Amino acid sequence: MTVEISNTADGLGMNVRVCEDNICLTGFCSSFHLVEKKANELRIAIRQKSADTFREIQQLEADAMGVPGPIHDC
Repeated sequence: MTVEISNTADGLGMNVRVCEDNICLTGFCSSFHLVEKKANELRIAIRQKSADTFREIQQLEADAMGVPGPIHDC
């Protein structure tokens, strides 16, 4: 997991970019003391996006096999 912080073009805040498992999200914060909170929010969003994608793939596999899904591997 990586966290990158950069100033916005107008200098009025910072962009916080978090990458985890090849998924990257960027958020804005107005002050440096808010960076950790924003990074945590982005981590949660990445993990939710990953879980949603996994469920979608399971459902697509079930649909392709013509069985009620989602498929759960053991």
